Amino acid sequence: MLRQRPDKLVTKVGINDLHSHMNNVPDLAVPPDRYAAVFDELLQLTQIESGGPVLLLTPFYISTDNGRPGHRKTVLDLLPAYIETVERMAEKCDTGLVNLQDIFQQQLKFREPDYFCPEPVHPGRSGHLVMALAVFDAWSGGGH
Repeated sequence: MLRQRPDKLVTKVGINDLHSHMNNVPDLAVPPDRYAAVFDELLQLTQIESGGPVLLLTPFYISTDNGRPGHRKTVLDLLPAYIETVERMAEKCDTGLVNLQDIFQQQLKFREPDYFCPEPVHPGRSGHLVMALAVFDAWSGGGH
């Protein structure tokens, strides 16, 4: 149950689930199919409880290392399955959607990943500003 009654709710989950699946963490691994099922259940309960508009943010990984074998490439290869789940849930539950992975990939055409964060999942000030502007644009652009 939600103790608070927000006017609007923004949700971003998934990158830790992807990492637990990729690293095969016992009892914590969340493969894409389980992520989809749990996300669906949580989103439906959240919408019932909050009663207000919901905006979903996709998980993201701020990296350009998709060509070299290794940890970062593996994450970037797995990430689309988690993003697709969020996109499906946004459509199914009629929520707003911001694809942060796409937004950061656009930004990476102009700046190095370290500009946004010292490592791919925990943004610094610049990365958080990109996210905040995306949320602001989604809410003020006539969306949900």
